[in-house]
Amino acid sequence: MDHIVSHVFRRGVASFGVAGEEPVKFDLPQWGAALLGLTIIVSAAMSLMIEYTYGQVVATLTMVESPSTVVLESIPSNDPDAPLDEKKEVEPELLVIKQQPITAKFRTTIQHLRARAGRLSRFRGICLFYLCALGTGQITELFIALHIPRGVSAILAALVVARFSLGWTHIVMTEPSDKYWFRRLPSFKLWTKVAIPTAVLALTKQVTIGLPVFFFNALHLDELNSDKISEMNRCQISLLVVRVLSLVGLGLFAAVAIVVPARVTLTRVQASLLSESEETIVPFDRSFGGKFVPADLGGSGVISMLEAWKTFDWNSRIRILKVHAKVIAMQAAVAISTGALLFAELQLMTGSQLLAIIASAHGQGKASGPTDA
Repeated sequence: MDHIVSHVFRRGVASFGVAGEEPVKFDLPQWGAALLGLTIIVSAAMSLMIEYTYGQVVATLTMVESPSTVVLESIPSNDPDAPLDEKKEVEPELLVIKQQPITAKFRTTIQHLRARAGRLSRFRGICLFYLCALGTGQITELFIALHIPRGVSAILAALVVARFSLGWTHIVMTEPSDKYWFRRLPSFKLWTKVAIPTAVLALTKQVTIGLPVFFFNALHLDELNSDKISEMNRCQISLLVVRVLSLVGLGLFAAVAIVVPARVTLTRVQASLLSESEETIVPFDRSFGGKFVPADLGGSGVISMLEAWKTFDWNSRIRILKVHAKVIAMQAAVAISTGALLFAELQLMTGSQLLAIIASAHGQGKASGPTDA
């Protein structure tokens, strides 16, 4: 690992330099390469853990949880007009309290999971999840090799692994089981009931990616290079920054407006297919407010996409948006901390050479600018 990091870093440093000048010489010690590699590995592991534990497991539980209602008996009423029971005594007042959702906070969610499913519960279903992700990627590439457009290929791949995605949702939302994950996969016949919401979610992801790319090309930002940017004045650079930030904002808006609702809808449709024999790890209303009718009672046996979203109340919608916002903030904190730590490590290993490398890169940028004819 340290040899790879050292080789990549040397190649990167060798690329710096101004035409006609001797490139900056740099010797990266083995311990330095090992330290950089370890930092990168730890950072990647933290990022993956945050994404899976909070962006997947906690988010899924937030989508399916239905806060339970508890009725508490209070102190007997002193109201002279209070109704009397059979013994001619004043009936006590009943106070109905809606409990705070378990998924209202990350801390309470993780504590609940650890109490019910053990210390490794934050990683429940992780093998099936990454198997599904790997399978989706490989199947997408297979369809692309068959000359099917990438967007269509991604949707088809999602449909192929839909049964595995359904099984993962059921594993995450239920109590621990002694069965292996492949023995907990749902029946093949349930695939048809999740095919449409699965395709809709895959489509929204492609739209979210495609919109910023379309406007990026429409605004001719793909034609920019260092020479053109160096010729811009302050006003033009400011306009360029605004355009780039607008594209980022467009992507975020599309994710919130269409991807999150599509994912919530799919997850709740999947949850409606959970077997009656399975106990959920968080409170879950199997009737979806009376909108779900089991197949043995003449219903379809699955909640419709519209009802799956409508029964997800506004408090729950705000909670899921907070979950995604927290995950983005945590990922950003890891990225910034990793960048600062890598810079500090490089400075420790190189001393004044790091400043020379930066100065060389700056000189290369000037040298690549426009020259007089």
